[in-house]
Amino acid sequence: GNLYNEEMKPTHSYSMLLPSIAWELNCCLSGYLEKILWGKNAQFNNTKHIRSVGYICGADLMVKQNVLKQVGSFSDKFFMYYEDTELSYRIKKQGFIIVSIPEAKIQHLEGKSMQRGKQINSMRMMNIEYGLSTYYSLHANMFNQKITQLLRLLRLKVKRDILKKNGLTKELYVKCKKLIFNNL
Repeated sequence: GNLYNEEMKPTHSYSMLLPSIAWELNCCLSGYLEKILWGKNAQFNNTKHIRSVGYICGADLMVKQNVLKQVGSFSDKFFMYYEDTELSYRIKKQGFIIVSIPEAKIQHLEGKSMQRGKQINSMRMMNIEYGLSTYYSLHANMFNQKITQLLRLLRLKVKRDILKKNGLTKELYVKCKKLIFNNL
């Protein structure tokens, strides 16, 4: 399906890539690789066709019961962020496909579990880094974990100035670096 925000404007519904070295490179480049490869359909299905994707956001994720019985449900290793991605990974690993159906329209009141505004929510940022570290520790070999750690640090450094304007403190930056390197 496709996710829409409170104003019914399209929002991030899926990714064509699962977290990986390519995915981290894409993040470092502000999504430029996805834009080149998939254009306006990189994270939202603007077509009228069902399309195979890497993962579906949890607010939009619908899984048949028999699939869940085979692959298991959400992992309890995650608190918030990337639990949907990790489940999608296991579903795909078992040979099932993940698809976006554009006719399904879901309004997602994103961020209501954590207050959002112009300022960066430090708990949200920490949970994102923790979830990503957990995902890689479960599904990436040691070499890929080390490469993705470096790319995540690069992403943090590249976007540091932008993040500073939105409330990134040195303390939060250091905490995120520690999560990237110490959680594995």
